[in-house]
Amino acid sequence: MTNKDLSRQVKLLGSLLELHGENSFRVKTYYNASFQLGKFPKPIAFLPPEEIAKLPGVGKTLAPKIQKALETGQFQDLDELIANTPGGVLEMLEIKGIGPSKIRAIWKDLNIDTVADLKTAAENNELSVLKGFGGKVQEKIIDSIKFIQANAGKVLFAEAQPAAKEILLALQNVNPNIQVSFTGQLLRKDDIIDVFEFLIGTENHTPYDIFHKTLDIPVTVKLYYSKPEHYNFQLLKTSSNRTHLEKLNATEADFLLTEHEIYQKNGLPYIIPEMRNGHNEYEWAKTYTEDDLIQTKHLKGAVHNHSTYSDGAHSLQQMAEASIKLGFEYFGIADHSKTAVYANGLSVDRVLQQQEEIDNLNKGFDNFKIIKGIESDILNDGNLDYDATTLSTFEYVVASVHAQLNMNEETATTRLIKAIENPATNILGHLTGRLLLRRNGYPVNYNKIIDCCIANKVAIEINANPWRLDIDWRHILNAQEKGAYFSINPDAHKTEGLTDMKYGVYSARKGGLISSRVINTFNTEKLLQFFHK
Repeated sequence: MTNKDLSRQVKLLGSLLELHGENSFRVKTYYNASFQLGKFPKPIAFLPPEEIAKLPGVGKTLAPKIQKALETGQFQDLDELIANTPGGVLEMLEIKGIGPSKIRAIWKDLNIDTVADLKTAAENNELSVLKGFGGKVQEKIIDSIKFIQANAGKVLFAEAQPAAKEILLALQNVNPNIQVSFTGQLLRKDDIIDVFEFLIGTENHTPYDIFHKTLDIPVTVKLYYSKPEHYNFQLLKTSSNRTHLEKLNATEADFLLTEHEIYQKNGLPYIIPEMRNGHNEYEWAKTYTEDDLIQTKHLKGAVHNHSTYSDGAHSLQQMAEASIKLGFEYFGIADHSKTAVYANGLSVDRVLQQQEEIDNLNKGFDNFKIIKGIESDILNDGNLDYDATTLSTFEYVVASVHAQLNMNEETATTRLIKAIENPATNILGHLTGRLLLRRNGYPVNYNKIIDCCIANKVAIEINANPWRLDIDWRHILNAQEKGAYFSINPDAHKTEGLTDMKYGVYSARKGGLISSRVINTFNTEKLLQFFHK
């Protein structure tokens, strides 16, 4: 059981205790333990029992339960609570806008125990009899349920990829001599996957049909078959969306050609699988080629990361050393700012303490630098949450919205533009605040935001965290053509998170982003020159 698994189970245990009316002190204990377990830098499963009891937020009462869970894979208390909770009520815990205490009122006071009945009650204003369930809360409940229903059966690419690789290996093991590969959404590296598609080059379908019928995973699996000699043609056909294929107009006369030859024969430039989305890729190819696209090997560092100074799991030194192992020449630290109290945001005194540590650490590095940054919260009025004097102590500033996300387009756009125009701002972090499959981002006027970033020499972040991938790839080409710069960052909260950079690169390539427009392809000197405006 990983630390993340352990943290999730403890949090669920706390939620269910609250749902069943347990005293608030005990509930808060579980929530705090969940937070601390999730950020602990070492694998808890390998710790001796006496060390588990010493973990922050755990204590002697919870420690034996954690030890038992690590041994068995389950929390006994959790299983009992789940067994005593209707399935529909458990599903309500996924609904944004209501926590366990509100769900308890819905369940116990109104006898509603399914999500469908809850949606109906909200639509009919029947929840208003409960304290704290005004019209806006009911609207949020309805919107959240619709969002959940619309995303049922979908997974992030980052979650789909390892599962799909296992299936690919199993298909290959049926007959090691055949061709088999990802296709469709998997080959295009779409942000969200709702069907696993594979192409098999074979004359005999039978064993694969059997495999398909016995496969048990939470998404649809689709197998395509091709004669071995037609494999390249079918791979192109099954990996492209309809709009892309209509422009290509490939026919049976192209059956025996390679993918590159099919494009060439039809008078079109080669388009990589990630870009076969019917989204201006042929227009893009009039100016650029595959060689222009950003690749992970082009990245020289990441500049939106966190450490134990705020809500990260690893120290500055550990994060820097992990960056060195990845071949980076710099590591930018952008811990949370003082307004982000929930994330242990840095007071001005702690900012100075961190910067002193950075200076000391940098003395011990050869050809590597920790760059002093901050992720400064954009306040409701668009100001950043430090004064100009404090902001001037950083080598760069990532400006991000973390609170009051429920905005209309005009409010959000005005708020962001004021932050972008702040002379201290260098990067606009996760532009819309979206979390894929969890919440929609706030609406913005992309053209105004992009134009403002260009005018103020502010880079637009492509947040590589698989839950974010924000800015969405569909807006990259427009921004690039206008002259925008981008920064691909993992928003890493632990050393393993640094490898999420690849997901940002996948998304960037889908949008046609060329390497020369990505500031963290710059060497250290050039990057600092960009930041200094």
